[in-house]
Amino acid sequence: MKKRYPLIIIGLSLIAILGPVVYLRMFLLSDPPPVHHTLSALHVEGARIVDANGRDVTLVGLNYGDHPRNLPAMTGDPVANAWRIKNTGFNAVRLVKEWGALENSSSPSDISYNENNFTLLSNQINGLTSQGLYVIIKLHADADNSYDNQSLLRFLGPSQYCNTYGDYLSKMGDTFFMTNSSLATSGFYHLTQLWLKISRITSDNPMVVGYDLLNEPVNCSTTSPSTIRAAWHARIGELLKALRDTDDNRIAFIQEAPFFSYYGGGAGGAVFSPYSDPLSNAVSSIHWYRDEYPVPSKSWQACSGDLQTLRNYYGNVTGPSGSMCSNAPIYAYQAQENFTSQAFDIGEFGANWGNIPGDVNEQWIINSTLLFRAQHLTGWFYWSSNTTGTWIPDITGNFTLALSPDTVTLTGPANMVNTTLTVTTTHPFTNTATISFTTNDPFTNSTLGPVIQFIAANAKPAPAGGSISVVVSVSLGQPITSKTYRFAIYASTESGLTNTTILTVVIN
Repeated sequence: MKKRYPLIIIGLSLIAILGPVVYLRMFLLSDPPPVHHTLSALHVEGARIVDANGRDVTLVGLNYGDHPRNLPAMTGDPVANAWRIKNTGFNAVRLVKEWGALENSSSPSDISYNENNFTLLSNQINGLTSQGLYVIIKLHADADNSYDNQSLLRFLGPSQYCNTYGDYLSKMGDTFFMTNSSLATSGFYHLTQLWLKISRITSDNPMVVGYDLLNEPVNCSTTSPSTIRAAWHARIGELLKALRDTDDNRIAFIQEAPFFSYYGGGAGGAVFSPYSDPLSNAVSSIHWYRDEYPVPSKSWQACSGDLQTLRNYYGNVTGPSGSMCSNAPIYAYQAQENFTSQAFDIGEFGANWGNIPGDVNEQWIINSTLLFRAQHLTGWFYWSSNTTGTWIPDITGNFTLALSPDTVTLTGPANMVNTTLTVTTTHPFTNTATISFTTNDPFTNSTLGPVIQFIAANAKPAPAGGSISVVVSVSLGQPITSKTYRFAIYASTESGLTNTTILTVVIN
């Protein structure tokens, strides 16, 4: 007996499982021999970051550590902090450390370190990686407190370091950029030795996946951006060679200098060029604060949150003149178009906490993350100052696709109508509001059934503790014979996560 168009109404739930391999170790602060072998869970492959099996990994996380100090996850206990960060839905942390806190050399010719602060660094790394978070160590040269400021001035001197107290930039003199790191009194020699020390003490922790080499490097002179940029690329090349010569294969996350020039270069478009890395294991890192302005109560306030406006700023379109918002283009789109095999990420963005669901700040966050995903960036990290508003991570961990019920029996003419599948998600991640599509599948024990694709262009956040419903309409295009069928349903996300489940359909 043959039947046509059976009715199936089935519920599917997607549950985020935020549990990459837990890794815990203790660090020794004594320096082993200079040549060591690092272990890294991730590496760059073209414009992507992948794991050891070649699977794409999107890093979505927070800046955490010495800054910002009022991050809601900060409890004083690194393990508790890591648990909060992980269970909020993030898979990575940029661990912010101050150069002046780690190094306390007495002069340009001296190399010495604050071992108490290195112990703190090790404890933070232990806590973060014990919860399965990927760690990128990020170095700042801010003048945010007197100790760090005076420490940097002692061994860099005013010709290389020109920040004033309370200035949150890594503001450097021409000597810093122009002097080869082979000179033992140069700033880049000190910077290289610091990274080599960090490399040694973290060498056997694969969850430490990269280094953000220096935050927002700018110059305090009138030297042309092109001159500073060329010198910066040369110095970073020297630093990377030193790391690679010690068998350090971690990802280098590199911010352009002078930083606020970004990738722009006048009417000719983007001037970015890749860094010289022997392993080609580098990510060019952007900070994203476009269409926002600072306010005391919220740290930052969005002007519009309009997706097209954000896309314009990501490329080469300037915003309205006289706007209080950060509205200059960064030419990142052009940089990606010119170098399709170069990986890019957002090292900082946001900071507009205090938002409420549905307000302009939330729209700014949602549309920024949509932009990041549409540009296939390798990751994005909130700079999460002040009070927490809406946290909107991407789907960052494994997930399971479950059917309830997983077996359906169809009998009689009442069931002879089109199939409808209803998908419900119960996790707090950005997800698709609604998808509808039609497929013709003869229920022939398929290994791949309808593809349930979570599309970034239609994404919106599920409310905390709530769910998003996704309706999928399936029409069977031919008569089917009475017997038992196993129908595979496949789901995938923009982050590259996939899973398949089986629906058993019994036709009487």
